[in-house]
Amino acid sequence: MTGERRERIERAEKHVNEQLSYGGIFPLNGPFGKTLELRYWDGDLADEIGQMRRLADALNQLADALETEAD
Repeated sequence: MTGERRERIERAEKHVNEQLSYGGIFPLNGPFGKTLELRYWDGDLADEIGQMRRLADALNQLADALETEAD
């Protein structure tokens, strides 16, 4: 794995973790839990939907970064 690829993966991982820190999405059992709690009714639903889309985008970026590693 080249340094550039590793950096891209690390940036994508960081972006996913940042998105998990906002809105009504909470990892259970600490930051490395295997379950997410979605409390989107606790806040403004329109804002929570936007956050879900940002999280989905972050996960797609991570998948793209990892996919280049699988090639």
